[in-house]
Amino acid sequence: MHMKRVLLVLTVALLLVFVTGCNKEEKKDPPPVDISIENPLGSVAITITTMEEFNSNLSRWAGHLQDIADRTTAEYDRWDKKELSQEEFIEEIKQINETMQMLKRESDLRTDYEMNNTQEEQAYCDRVLRNYENAMKSLNDFLVLSQELTPAQANQIKELYTSKVLGNFKGDIKLLTDSITAE
Repeated sequence: MHMKRVLLVLTVALLLVFVTGCNKEEKKDPPPVDISIENPLGSVAITITTMEEFNSNLSRWAGHLQDIADRTTAEYDRWDKKELSQEEFIEEIKQINETMQMLKRESDLRTDYEMNNTQEEQAYCDRVLRNYENAMKSLNDFLVLSQELTPAQANQIKELYTSKVLGNFKGDIKLLTDSITAE
């Protein structure tokens, strides 16, 4: 009995030495991780340093917004002509909204402005960004709110579309494109 106990203690001790020895060898520094963030449209986070870059990016984003609005209008027209059920329309709107969210992430989270502007240039940038945000909000409001409506609320989708897309967005995108090309 005494011999079994000694063998058991020795076995446990050897196991502990082996296990702690193996753990020490495995504790290496992890390899460095590349944390560069890619925006949804494929390029690395954007740093804007010149007015030319500012205008170029805002023009590109305005174009993307217009494309999203055009696709929204096409799907709305199909739904309004009864070519799509409300459920199919909502599914299309969800897909369009995913594109909108990718654009929002790029323009809101993946863009840094490091520009040394005059007061006049800064006022211009503020005005253009405000117009961009207004256009994006109008279109985003329709995309999000229309997904929450039931088939019984079809008239509210029409009202939302008329108000947010035909009314607000069209005016906002015109202000945006006019303000970009004005400088």
